[in-house]
Amino acid sequence: DKPNQHFKHAENDMKKEGEYGGKDRSSSLQASNAKDRCLDRSSDKPLFRFGVIADVQYADIKNASNFDHTEYRFYRGALSNLKKAIDYWNEHEPEILFIAQMGDLIDGQNSGKYGEGLKMKEPHTDEAIGKVLAEFERSKCFSVHHTVGNHELMNFDRGTLLKLLFSHRKDV
Repeated sequence: DKPNQHFKHAENDMKKEGEYGGKDRSSSLQASNAKDRCLDRSSDKPLFRFGVIADVQYADIKNASNFDHTEYRFYRGALSNLKKAIDYWNEHEPEILFIAQMGDLIDGQNSGKYGEGLKMKEPHTDEAIGKVLAEFERSKCFSVHHTVGNHELMNFDRGTLLKLLFSHRKDV
């Protein structure tokens, strides 16, 4: 068997069993039915909206390549990108219900332990996390759900980090 063959067999079985609405229904009707399950049946408005953001990695340091020199990082620009995301979510109706922040709010270099951070007289962890969390505070949404990333753990111990991240929640 080829790797994708198992998927194709499962897909065909579901079509036979009516999981996709049967063979006699068009794909546009199937897409319409899926859309209907996510909408308020009395209108075309979504039941809810949420925002997702990951890898903000803010640091007040000059832009640079990553370790592998495969990406160029805009550390200072990360804060303005976060601001743009918050502004976007704040301007649209209906308001977003929550934000899922997927980790790495600030860059590990804020710790002063490597890279440009070695040039710092002292770590910039508190200042960096404060600026980033202030942007999340501007959000109109009910809550922000944080995932802890490795860059947070380069800057804070777990106890301090949990206090910082969850003392800003509006739903607690």
